[in-house]
Amino acid sequence: MCIRDRNILAKRKKQTPINDEIEYDSGVDIEDDFIKAELIKHAHHCLDQMPIIYKEPLSLFYLEEKSYGEISDILRIPVGTVGTRVNRAKGIMKKLCQKK
Repeated sequence: MCIRDRNILAKRKKQTPINDEIEYDSGVDIEDDFIKAELIKHAHHCLDQMPIIYKEPLSLFYLEEKSYGEISDILRIPVGTVGTRVNRAKGIMKKLCQKK
């Protein structure tokens, strides 16, 4: 492509009107969506490695948004035990997720 052709293209580029009525930004951040998906995948992988005794109350509390009382009824364990297991599960989850 010669210099003359580049100049013609540059002039036409400047002359192309931009329609102000069209919104060009979709508001979707593909990179953020990818990062969130990867974090969710990693968290589920870590959760799968956790012993069932801690996995159940943690999943019920955070994923299904159950209260300690509801978890106590579901698992048939005292409410205090639910709190203890959720707290311990958070520590275990942290250790598992920090491993590479």
